[in-house]
Amino acid sequence: MTATQQMIEHFQTRTKEHIDRVTRNMIALEGFQGFSQEELNQRALIHDKSKFESPEYEPYIWLTEYFRCKQSGIQFEYPGDMKEQVHNAIKHHHSHNAHHIVNKKTSELDLIEKVCDWTAMSQELNQNNGSCYKYYQENKDKFRLSQAQKEFIEIVIKELNKRLNVQEDQ
Repeated sequence: MTATQQMIEHFQTRTKEHIDRVTRNMIALEGFQGFSQEELNQRALIHDKSKFESPEYEPYIWLTEYFRCKQSGIQFEYPGDMKEQVHNAIKHHHSHNAHHIVNKKTSELDLIEKVCDWTAMSQELNQNNGSCYKYYQENKDKFRLSQAQKEFIEIVIKELNKRLNVQEDQ
């Protein structure tokens, strides 16, 4: 049940590249809603940091391998109780990282980071010209957010797309 060196390296490379994309997206929003480059960069520095620490590290290596296999059409099965460990790691990650929308107390900076996170995933997967607009529209009712927060997210998405010169696929 030990991850291979190749799995570890893929997880580390992929996750660092994701964090770099989130950072670039956040810095692109400098001045938006009065947030300084320093504030945005400080938040970006801690984005997904918990994935490199226990109890998330090993399960996230396996989760990343699961998605790599799925995207490549390779059959994959978690060993032993790893599926349960992955589930617990995801719960831990969501409860210990403010950019994961878990309640209505989410701040504007949390929402900005979340939009930058979704956008980074769209960029990584080459979806919707690198915009998270379509993803958000398809999933917004799953999030426990106020109407004002939903509207703010749409404003952030439009502003980020504008600053990145991205056309939204609708």
